[in-house]
Amino acid sequence: MGTLSIVGATHYISGPSAQWYIHSTWFQEASIAWEFMRYEYPAHSQPGERFENGLSILGLLFLHNPDSLKYFDLPVQTAPPS
Repeated sequence: MGTLSIVGATHYISGPSAQWYIHSTWFQEASIAWEFMRYEYPAHSQPGERFENGLSILGLLFLHNPDSLKYFDLPVQTAPPS
């Protein structure tokens, strides 16, 4: 909490596993909003028989790079023409 306070954080997003050790009172006392991220990626090809959600993003990046960006809901930035 010290680091969050030092940098003036007002919101904290954590992975879902942290819900077992993060105490909501820490954030309430520091007036910092907090939430848990839900990892729900679209199905993509993986080794094995079925899609396993919730795995590391590294698998997607290594298996589908550079096409991995299409699985994110992010604006794609391109370099201006030279």
